[in-house]
Amino acid sequence: MDRVAPMTSFMEWIESRVIGFVVGASDARVRRWSEPRWTVGDTPLDRRTQFLLRIGRPAQRSLPSMTPNAARTYYARLKRTLQDDPPAIRGSEDISIPTRAGNRPARVYVPEGPSGAVPALVYFHGGGHTIGDLDTHDTTCRLLCAGAECIVVAVDYRLAPECPFPAAVEDCDDAYRWVCANADALGIRPEL
Repeated sequence: MDRVAPMTSFMEWIESRVIGFVVGASDARVRRWSEPRWTVGDTPLDRRTQFLLRIGRPAQRSLPSMTPNAARTYYARLKRTLQDDPPAIRGSEDISIPTRAGNRPARVYVPEGPSGAVPALVYFHGGGHTIGDLDTHDTTCRLLCAGAECIVVAVDYRLAPECPFPAAVEDCDDAYRWVCANADALGIRPEL
């Protein structure tokens, strides 16, 4: 857990140790905690996945009870703790995309490998339109960029409840249209 960013509180230190315990659990511990075995249809669920789901239940219950700001802080801290080191890519650049509600932050990830125009993915981070941002999904975007050898344009849309529906959807739609209209400038092959 040495790669974790400096902790700002005792609770963050405790969380990092608990996460280390869960992620580094032995196979014997996983077997003990994953009985009885859950199934999806007739297929047994992977034991380690089931172990993580059982251990994570308290966090799942507590997240909905948090205020949006507390949930955002907790989620960002959790993502920082759990993420692996990102793969190498040629580079990333923060940009601003015009939308009907004003400019929105975005980040463009460029893969190593072939020069010239490449396919692209416009990425809208997770978080139920309430939590998450460009930084919480930075490693995910780098993984997608490196693995698919495509440009990834990640968009930081407005979040609820401060900006209720359809704000996030409008931002995503406007950003997608802007990326399509600016494909050449971004080095994107739009036909892919």
